[in-house]
Amino acid sequence: MTNSNSDNKKRKGFTVYVASWIHWESKQGTFGFSIWNNTDNSLFYRDYLCEVLGSPSEGEIKALINALPHIPLGEPVLLKSSQSAVVTGINYNLPEWERLNWRTKEDNPVKNKNEWSEIYNLISQGRKILAVQIQDDEFNSLQNGCRKYLSFFENV
Repeated sequence: MTNSNSDNKKRKGFTVYVASWIHWESKQGTFGFSIWNNTDNSLFYRDYLCEVLGSPSEGEIKALINALPHIPLGEPVLLKSSQSAVVTGINYNLPEWERLNWRTKEDNPVKNKNEWSEIYNLISQGRKILAVQIQDDEFNSLQNGCRKYLSFFENV
């Protein structure tokens, strides 16, 4: 008896969820990420970091910078982000921004240029990445984790 190809196929690569939460008065924020192995749908790595953030997009960009080095080169990455600026930046803008020396088509400087440049370099090392936008309720547990992490450090 032979198995069909579809029975033997397993999903490859990793899925990365990024989230951030900001206390708007202090601009203190936290960002986090979780990396899931698509082969067996197991949690591969998770982390939270705390620092001053200007926007949720900036937090998710920094989360991605911290997540990518944990993923083996050559493995496909599906990024799940709630921020349209992050999804558009990854899927469409990065090569053009780099080509235009980190300026937009309108000749404005790219916001978070250093962080986007770092992501570009991490991807250029041999990573394939596709970003999709998800709704907040799809990763509330990660965002709640960010909020709890920040609360812990505010109370220390």
